[in-house]
Amino acid sequence: MDHVWEDDEVIEQWKVASIQTNYEDGVATAILASPMRSLPVHLLQAKDHVLVDSHGFAFLYMLEAEEMYHVLRFEEDTWAQLKDAYEKEMSLYVQLGKETILQLTGLNEEMAFLLENISGNSNYGADFEQAVRRIFFQETT
Repeated sequence: MDHVWEDDEVIEQWKVASIQTNYEDGVATAILASPMRSLPVHLLQAKDHVLVDSHGFAFLYMLEAEEMYHVLRFEEDTWAQLKDAYEKEMSLYVQLGKETILQLTGLNEEMAFLLENISGNSNYGADFEQAVRRIFFQETT
């Protein structure tokens, strides 16, 4: 977990280590690299919003709890799994604790919007755009 300070609000970032898919049920579950221990996970709410960290090569899914933002980081090493779940229009959840999962609502719609905007757009940085095109569009450079 990393902390980022913006406008006096702490943003906790949690790296997604992998995404497990259940094709039969049409469900994918993001597994965190380390457990969330800093707050009761039942307070977290999905924000239906994805941002991009083009320098860190990550898609960031926003969560909120107690007037503080939390971010799930889908870094490049999970993009192939994310692409698979996205292309199959699976519902994506995150495993927050042994018994707690949270649906990442709006993720597929946000990814569709971002992927369309990133492709051919150098504002995200050439390296990031090429990585997205290589993994999500299977283009070689």
